[in-house]
Amino acid sequence: WAVTKNDDINGSFSYNNFGNTNQGVINQQEITNYPSLVDIYTVRNTNNYYRYRSQDWNINYKKKFAREGQEMNLSYQGSSARSIMNYAQNQFYTVNDSLLSGAKGSNGFRDMETYLTADYAHPFTKDVLLNVGVKGSFSRIGSSSDHYGLQPSSDIFIFDSSQLNTFNYNRDIYAAYATLTFPLFKDYTLKFGVRDEYTKNDVPGDTLASYNFITPSGILSRTLKNHQTIKLSYARRIQRPGFNQYNPFVNATDPANLSKGNTSIQPEKKHVMELSYYKFYEKGSSILVTLFYRYSADDWQGYSVYEPVYHVGDSTYKNTTLSMTTNAGTQQTRGLN
Repeated sequence: WAVTKNDDINGSFSYNNFGNTNQGVINQQEITNYPSLVDIYTVRNTNNYYRYRSQDWNINYKKKFAREGQEMNLSYQGSSARSIMNYAQNQFYTVNDSLLSGAKGSNGFRDMETYLTADYAHPFTKDVLLNVGVKGSFSRIGSSSDHYGLQPSSDIFIFDSSQLNTFNYNRDIYAAYATLTFPLFKDYTLKFGVRDEYTKNDVPGDTLASYNFITPSGILSRTLKNHQTIKLSYARRIQRPGFNQYNPFVNATDPANLSKGNTSIQPEKKHVMELSYYKFYEKGSSILVTLFYRYSADDWQGYSVYEPVYHVGDSTYKNTTLSMTTNAGTQQTRGLN
């Protein structure tokens, strides 16, 4: 909606709805040689149902000023999502077709996201441009799950109250940035900036670290003849843990492969450097070659531990694998695209 020639308002709304159902059969062989040789064959039947619904909306306002390139943008974005997952599985001995174990349960999830942004661009001259802005991101996420264990002797599913889990997670991010673009020597352009982000995490009944992170960045580019450009860039970035990384409850959807989150996990800190060459041809084709180096501190890595016996509340899982994510140290990556 063009309110005036310098004022514009637009918005959108979307709705998503999808789901799937999966059934599977897994044949498993387990061999142990202590204290004696035992060879066991089992068959595991699995059934899974998943449904996801979400709504997304946004309202944007742009204000243009008299000077060319001078403008202000305000934006409000929101999303709301809900999902449900049901699962059931049972395991039989192949030799005599007797019931060994089984489980069923459900996991409900809800997510409410809100984003508020304000950006302003101010050209001092034709080639000198200042961009400043602020942004707020607000997340409200919750999950609840239940679990029923199968009693092989009675073929009845028994509710396990110790695995009735509820996890609510709130995260607020407050950010401000400034960038300045200007010419540097002949045919060179420099763009540098800094962004300050404060992240506040909150989990009722638990303590999660809140932190402030400053991310500088810079791009030095040179324009060559015949539509060629060379760029050297550097940026410091942060990858924040989310709901799945933090959730401390055990996911027993697959009793043979358990997983859980880690409330002690820290965000990944990354340094990214790139040297790129770009060539544009008048017929429309182009070439882009990028040499990059990336260094990550507090790098995330998943690891799995075999557990002969693992207890979760009143339930016992045998010969299972427990997986989670942790800060494993540092990682360096070099490459050419």
